[in-house]
Amino acid sequence: MLKNLSDIQKAFAFTSFTLILATAFTFLLPKNTDVGLLMFVPLFVVFMMMLFTGELFSKNGWSSLGLHRFSMKGFLIGFVTPIVPIMIGYVVVWNTGLAEFTVPAELEGNLLLLLFSFVATIVITSLTKILGEEIGWRGYLLPRLQPLGIEKALFISSFIWGLFHIAPILFSGQYHSDTNFIIFIPLFMMNVLFVGFFIGYLRFITGSIWPAVIAHGTHNVLWGFGASFTTNADPIVAYLTGDVGIIGVVFYFIIYLVIRKDLKKRKAIGKKF
Repeated sequence: MLKNLSDIQKAFAFTSFTLILATAFTFLLPKNTDVGLLMFVPLFVVFMMMLFTGELFSKNGWSSLGLHRFSMKGFLIGFVTPIVPIMIGYVVVWNTGLAEFTVPAELEGNLLLLLFSFVATIVITSLTKILGEEIGWRGYLLPRLQPLGIEKALFISSFIWGLFHIAPILFSGQYHSDTNFIIFIPLFMMNVLFVGFFIGYLRFITGSIWPAVIAHGTHNVLWGFGASFTTNADPIVAYLTGDVGIIGVVFYFIIYLVIRKDLKKRKAIGKKF
């Protein structure tokens, strides 16, 4: 047992093992294996960390993950917010000639099926792969970085979240492999920093992991749905909208400024999370 580790030491150990395993599995997974399975790596490392630190057998250890709380307000904010920049981005490219809006044949004339498919995909994705990631990033890592200060914890956890994706982007051939990595990776990291800041902020103000889960899940699913309605796209579209487009970076940067103002206000009046 490693019961005497500080929160920062736990954060360092978790980060090290997670990044090493994610990179190793990127190379070791059989060809054509869904790289999305790597999203369960943070969950596995959390389990091992809690096992060796004894937190797995304590109520405080489990409660620190934020699984036991639910905030409807935070949940709704987490669901609605990602819709805005992604929809704005796709509407822009569809109406500027950079891409065409095309309804998939199986969904044409069937709005009810589209809505059901969208909601069902969010639920399934959020309760599997996304939950596996979020238990790691916003459930385990973020609270253990809190001794550094809220803003530093938000940025550091988001940066680590971004690093986790670099090996799959570069070497799996499944994740944005058709982009120019010299442009895409810096854009990706900027997006992850500001999206992670927003998602982590929801985690802090609600004490719950579920707003972070739904925000992450909605972002991923809506990006995929938008792409399925987009045809004959100019290569620049990948850098404007979707998963990590510049439109999303600008949107979440504005949200970051709003959150930062709130953090300063909280600090000034001594209000804690």
